[in-house]
Amino acid sequence: MHPFRPAFPIFHREVCLVLCGVFLLAGSGLSQDPETAGRKVAQAAEAQNRGWLVSSRKLLEEAAALDPEAPALKFQRAIQEMREGHPRRAAAFARASLASRQKIADSHTLLGLLAQRESDLPEAERQMRLALEAEPENSRGHYNLSEILRWRGRPADALAELEIARKKQPSDPVLQLKIRLAQIEVGDRLTFIRPKVGETQAEDPSWTLTEAALALRGGKIDKAIELLDQAGNALPPDFFYPLLAEDHFFQTYKSEPALARFFNKG
Repeated sequence: MHPFRPAFPIFHREVCLVLCGVFLLAGSGLSQDPETAGRKVAQAAEAQNRGWLVSSRKLLEEAAALDPEAPALKFQRAIQEMREGHPRRAAAFARASLASRQKIADSHTLLGLLAQRESDLPEAERQMRLALEAEPENSRGHYNLSEILRWRGRPADALAELEIARKKQPSDPVLQLKIRLAQIEVGDRLTFIRPKVGETQAEDPSWTLTEAALALRGGKIDKAIELLDQAGNALPPDFFYPLLAEDHFFQTYKSEPALARFFNKG
């Protein structure tokens, strides 16, 4: 894992569970019982994480045939539908998961993500708060809520949630970045000082992104481009470009012609 990746998924991304073990395609000789169904659900979740959606769908269908009430089955089917581009079906499975009292926090989070995709931010906030009610100690839940609050134009409220998340995940560099971006959005006249060379955080790309944000806020587009290029070179493309596409602050600059190449990649 790249050192700049967060300890939990960035809010717009699919809710993926990190499962241990080796992925094995289910054989036809396994006994048809709830235990087998549970193994197939776990294997399907791992396949989803790897992007093997054909295999994961097959495994989920096999699990459903064995035990329609297998733990996490409905939630993983919701993830499957979302990954395949079927938001209504994803929402239906997420609600079914809630009705079964399974994966409550994750199901509310997924419904929040789907609501945000439909630009229903009040519903997205409601779902994220319900997720937090189910798991109040989950730092990811506070982070997810903070992202919705920033999109709703409430960076001060978002900061409060981010501070809670930071207490639970103090070493996560993405949280540090998001806090600084929210502070800029609040309008605080802050000066962020990159740690000195030789200190642990000196080469942290989040500082380069922070400096790029300050340059954008100050109207220094050429400087911002230089810094964004530096950050892009330091981060994996499948992380850097989604981060820009998903963050409220950077998205406010997506119409700037000189920045188009940063927002037209994916």
